[in-house]
Amino acid sequence: MTQYAKSKKINTKEASRPTQATGNWKPVLKKPRRKWIIPRVDAAELMRKQQCEEARLKAIREGTTPHGRELFRHLWWSVRRAFRLGTMTMPQIEAMAAGTIARDALLKPEWALLTARLCRFEPARLVDRSDLFLAKTIVLMALQDVSKAKPGANLGACSMWE
Repeated sequence: MTQYAKSKKINTKEASRPTQATGNWKPVLKKPRRKWIIPRVDAAELMRKQQCEEARLKAIREGTTPHGRELFRHLWWSVRRAFRLGTMTMPQIEAMAAGTIARDALLKPEWALLTARLCRFEPARLVDRSDLFLAKTIVLMALQDVSKAKPGANLGACSMWE
């Protein structure tokens, strides 16, 4: 059975009279007891941690475009994959990354900003340098990330964004 109540204040006496023409009436649907959910004891703390993590990631992403972040993620993934497979040497991986940076030269300042924020140093130090220097920095970050990862872990998962 649907009950009606005013949108501002729920009054149980008025809720049983849906024929009144005054006020905004909204249906009130009762939830069966079996559908009730008891909140977790640490729900507030988990929500606070999640909000802090979202704020941290938003600060990293600030000043970048979704297209640039996606291409950076793809470069990051290909470097990590090359390390995991072991088919390329370190200079070959650096050359591949430098070639990608040279190909997408318009995104170099954005990638330098992301790399600098992840390494926690000044972005100007990377923007003014060569493509190979930025590529070596990204390769070293990826190597550190791969060495921390567990063997057999998902290649798509990246601890850099976690």
